[in-house]
Amino acid sequence: METILLILPFAFLILGVALGPLFFPRFWHHNYGKLSLAAAATTYVLYTLTHTVDKANYHVAHVMFKEYIPFMVLAFGLFTVTVMVGRVWCGFTCPQTVWTMMFIWAEHFFEGDRNARIKLDKEPMSVRKFGKKFGKHFMWVTIALITGITFIGYFTPVRELITGLVTFDANPIAAFWVLFFTVGTYMNAGYLREQVCKYMCPYARFQSVMYDQDTLTVFYDFKR
Repeated sequence: METILLILPFAFLILGVALGPLFFPRFWHHNYGKLSLAAAATTYVLYTLTHTVDKANYHVAHVMFKEYIPFMVLAFGLFTVTVMVGRVWCGFTCPQTVWTMMFIWAEHFFEGDRNARIKLDKEPMSVRKFGKKFGKHFMWVTIALITGITFIGYFTPVRELITGLVTFDANPIAAFWVLFFTVGTYMNAGYLREQVCKYMCPYARFQSVMYDQDTLTVFYDFKR
């Protein structure tokens, strides 16, 4: 019951974000800040009623100084870099870019450049073609699996996790999330690639509004 009470303000806020702009857009756009503050205050009050004021204040301070403020500092740092040098984050440090480049390296190592890959795809199946395709996908799965294990290793002892996966005795929840991140990495970096940037990345949606006349940008030469 206690957990449900604490979840209710968050659930209310999520429903407001999802449904407010659709069903009562005028009210939502004029009052979403007040509604967010009301949800946060309600959560604080409920926590003080189910625990103590000291515990509530401790968790507020923890969230503020260890999560919210560092997040805002990093966000404004990213925005500042974008204003100055454009899409340097996307081009060099975004995980989607880094993992895609690793997958492209594996693809190039086994199958060659684009022309060689097109030629290989047109060939009938043979031992040579199977070996190249198998090597590429084996490398992709290996990188994706290491990624999944690393992510979940932040939340559970990694040695026990690896031992459990090898012996098929891992915690079912941990095993599920390892599989989830493995498949997600394999699909995103192996097949979706820049489509993630174009259609799924929220940063790409508002990145252009941070540009000004002095921002370093790269464009195609339309005369070519």
